Amino acid sequence: MNNTLVAQNIEKYYSGKEKVLHQVSITIRSGESVGLIGESGCGKSTLARCLLLTQNIDSGSIVYQGTPVRATDRSSFKKYKGSIQAVFQNPTAALNPRIHLLNSLMEPLDHLNRRGWFYIKKNQHQRKEVAAQLLELVGLGPDLMNRYPHELSGGQKQRLCIARAISVEPNLIIMDEPTSNLDALIQSEILDLLRALQKRLDFSYLFISHDLPVVQQMCDRILVMRKGQIVDEYMKEELFDTMRHPYTQQLAKWYD
Repeated sequence: MNNTLVAQNIEKYYSGKEKVLHQVSITIRSGESVGLIGESGCGKSTLARCLLLTQNIDSGSIVYQGTPVRATDRSSFKKYKGSIQAVFQNPTAALNPRIHLLNSLMEPLDHLNRRGWFYIKKNQHQRKEVAAQLLELVGLGPDLMNRYPHELSGGQKQRLCIARAISVEPNLIIMDEPTSNLDALIQSEILDLLRALQKRLDFSYLFISHDLPVVQQMCDRILVMRKGQIVDEYMKEELFDTMRHPYTQQLAKWYD
């Protein structure tokens, strides 16, 4: 199994002094589902932003499919940004309230400018066909494409964000608390959708959450973060092994 992403010894400081991430290393293999569990404020979302290159790292390295990635290297940066997508906790904040859903769906493809898309993005009929296909993949009807975000429910908005993420056929999707703002029934539906899409489209994902039962359900391999450090790593069936880190054992008691 090939490595999609290898991040090594990532460190991040805030205000030049406060260390938020300390020597964090993570490997995500092709088609793999990896979980990152930890309490609120431990650095999970900061790591997500660093991996997405929306926040600079202070030291360490990120290698994507064997190529080092740097924000200053336009070639590697462009390839990386076109292959890594994200789904965040708050879908309302991720959607432009001023544009209808057709253009919102097409936005990632428009920005990516992949070969052949230049012609499609100027053809309204073809754009609608692509949008309808994406909406169908996430369980939404084509009648929604002329609506605005405020006309959707929270679950529909998150489905739309997932459709945007898969539109560019990414190799990796970073999911940062993607269901924590949803009620239990909608959360279950979104989790089922994400697993079905991964099976169908064969992407890897990093699923970040403070909710251990959800991470155990969604991921095969799980990393445990505490105070900006990875303190444990295990396959999901190994949760109750006696060799687990004390913090993981504490989480397991809540899970049990």
